[in-house]
Amino acid sequence: MKFQKDGREDLQVLTKKGFKSFDGIINQGIQSNLIEIIFHDESSISCTYDHEFFNGEEFLPACFFEIGEYIDNKKIVEINEHDDEEVYDLYNVEDTHSYTTNGVESHNCNFLYLDEFAFVPRNIQDDFFTSVYPTIISGTTTKVVITSTPNGFDLFYKIWTDSVEERNEYANFSVNWWDVPGRDEEWKEKTIANTSEDQFRQEFEAEFIGSSNTLISPNNLRILSFRNPQYTNYEGKLRIYKEPVKDHNYFCTVDTSRGSGIDASAFTIVDVSIMPYEVVACYADNLIPPLLYPEIIYNVVKSYNNASVLVEINDNGQQIADILHYDLEYENVIFTAVKGRAGQVIGGGFSSNIQKGVRTTKTVKANGCANIKTMIEKDKILLNDYQVINEFSTFVQKGTSYQADDGAHDDLVMCLVLFAWATNQSFFKDLTDTDFRKQLLENKSQLITDDVLPFGFIDDGTYENENIINIQDTPTDNWNGFDTTNKWSW
Repeated sequence: MKFQKDGREDLQVLTKKGFKSFDGIINQGIQSNLIEIIFHDESSISCTYDHEFFNGEEFLPACFFEIGEYIDNKKIVEINEHDDEEVYDLYNVEDTHSYTTNGVESHNCNFLYLDEFAFVPRNIQDDFFTSVYPTIISGTTTKVVITSTPNGFDLFYKIWTDSVEERNEYANFSVNWWDVPGRDEEWKEKTIANTSEDQFRQEFEAEFIGSSNTLISPNNLRILSFRNPQYTNYEGKLRIYKEPVKDHNYFCTVDTSRGSGIDASAFTIVDVSIMPYEVVACYADNLIPPLLYPEIIYNVVKSYNNASVLVEINDNGQQIADILHYDLEYENVIFTAVKGRAGQVIGGGFSSNIQKGVRTTKTVKANGCANIKTMIEKDKILLNDYQVINEFSTFVQKGTSYQADDGAHDDLVMCLVLFAWATNQSFFKDLTDTDFRKQLLENKSQLITDDVLPFGFIDDGTYENENIINIQDTPTDNWNGFDTTNKWSW
């Protein structure tokens, strides 16, 4: 390791042309395809079968060399299989793309190879790929190679689907069981008998299949489509799929975590003006402090025509609802009340059991799950968001209820479960009725107090003109509070 004149640390390694800079060291994980090459001077080197060495004329994979041959000027006297071991390689060595290892010239890594990537735990996939990709693209000749059998609707599924639909620069190809000589229908039937049909479709026919016992049927999961967001903000945590439209009605459901890096605080915004409903924005962040979370919600829902906001209050969600309602004076926080056998209902009139938000009970969750299942499978809602679809692919039955499969999350799914519960409420049906909304906007009298009525925009009639911007008359670089250069302005 050497230092440049300005004092900045510069990684350098010995090559045939002297010391050269390189970009970093890549951990390729524990590899099982290792060999040990022993030379005549009793030195040795352990590597993967495909690691390349210089034979005096060109670089060849290690498995091409035989006993008695030379790597550079060192004669090979023995080649052995090597135990599984963690493997490292230098990345993007300047000029030479090679470096000296135990006296022989070894090719550097100029591509990242991710084998069986779909089976890397989902909570690791995103962080790993995010951390290494900037290093990979810093080279002009570097590539990323990913091979895997499918394993649900994870990051590998997203990369593959984006490639097929030409939304990224990856080339794609698949190898199926019938491409392998000697495999016929009889082999297929025997293999299915020894495993299962779903396992065969995933492992040998390269089909993307979610977890077993998912809320949404596997057939419907397979055809759900996602799109790239038009804009992102808050370091990519907020994904926007459609801009707010004048006179459209939007509904936001909010789930809250503790910001400790495990579960995420999440919300979804759904356009409920026309059927099918459509998810137009999603937010999820597992590190956002609860005290900062309401400000983000407020900024976004204000731009979506003062969207109605339903907050889940089982844990610290009540704090979020209170800050929105009292501190930020957001008038469209939805209230609910407990009405005997009817359970929780939106509105509630003058009930003494009024509360800001909704508590997720067994009944609320069961009704919400049933409703969202019907909406998705009957094409009554467009999900748009890849992460939402990913979570639905691992939202499975546990006992008499549904929750995220082991190692997965359901924060965005639960937002949509609560949304689906709300759609069955009479107040929601009235709210999404065009004539009823007009009647509300024209009514200038205060029907009931803010502490009882969930929607405060009725009291003065100003909502009709407030925060409504005609998108067609708005400059394309700034719409309704959104700065499309990936910044927010309010």
